[in-house]
Formats: sequence, structure tokens, C-alpha cells
Amino acid sequence: MRELSEEIRGIAKGDHAAFTRLYRAESRALLALATGILAGDRSAAEDVVDAAFIGVWQGAKQYQGYGDAQAKGWLRRIMRNKAVDWLRANGRFELGLEDDLGAFDADPAVNPEQAAQTSDASTRLAAALARLSFEQREAVMLCYFEDLPLAAIAEIARCPEGTVKTRLFHARKALKFELAPAELLEAAG
Repeated sequence: MRELSEEIRGIAKGDHAAFTRLYRAESRALLALATGILAGDRSAAEDVVDAAFIGVWQGAKQYQGYGDAQAKGWLRRIMRNKAVDWLRANGRFELGLEDDLGAFDADPAVNPEQAAQTSDASTRLAAALARLSFEQREAVMLCYFEDLPLAAIAEIARCPEGTVKTRLFHARKALKFELAPAELLEAAG
């Protein structure tokens, strides 16, 4: 596969094959990220990813970056902007958790007991993520699921790195409380 930035330059020239290659290379990752950012609403995430790729097709001529890292950041920023647009258009600033948690599926290779424990942990994590603010959820998804550095997250979210650090701090604190075993919470309370 060519570099993502090369594909985007091809799209800017109207190359449909470059668009197809970019879609195949990045759509699953963007869908997982959008599903997490939109608190597990996979249907909304699919709409957002579709809108993001339309935005890629329409905005490829404005792309000024080079290399995979900048191209990935550019794609994720477009997807993030489309997610914000979707939230505003639907009047949903905090989304409810749906049954389809595609980004948090359990590994089918484990035994049933392990699968049940993993499924429970995944459900608890998804529910805890859904209770975070959009900004905190976005920072967590980009940092821990996309493994992006703080500078890239700040660029995507269009905020200072210090703000990203603060969002991550508060998100980790909330998640730690949400995911703590009930016995510890009862003992502390």
C-alpha cells in the first residue's frame, strides 16, 4: 500500500482507485474510533465515517501534509468534526450506549468463562466511556485506542496539549472510579 498522503494526493486528482484504497485501509479504524467517541452508537458512527470520507473526497485538494502520521491526523480530524456535526444536528451531546459495541467485542478464541468475563469487562468499559464527556472520551480513544501522541491529539481536537492532558487526567480518574470493583467502593464509602 502506498502512503496515505500519496492516496490523498491521488484523490485530489480525482483518482477513484486511490479513494478505494484509502477507504479500505482506514475505514475500520475510523469506525472503531467514531464508535468509541460517540459512546457506542455504531449506527451514528457509520454515518459519521461515511460523511468523513465524503469530506475527504471533497477536501483532498486542500490537504497540505506529508507522510502517514499527518495523513492519519488529517483523516481523524475530519472524522472528529463530522462527529461533532452529527451531535449538534441530532441534539445529542451525550449519547446512550447501544447493544452493538463493535469496538469492544470479546475474543472468540477464549473459553466460555473467560469470554463471559471479558464481555462483562468490555461492557463495563464501554458504559464507563459512554459516561465521560465527549472531549474526555475523544482524548481517551485517540490516546489509548489509536496510540496517538499528545501533540497529534491536540491537533485533531484543536486545543492545547495541556488541555488534552487535563482531559485525560479527569477521564482516567472517572474511569478508575467507574471500573473499581464494587467491594472496594463499598469499603471506601
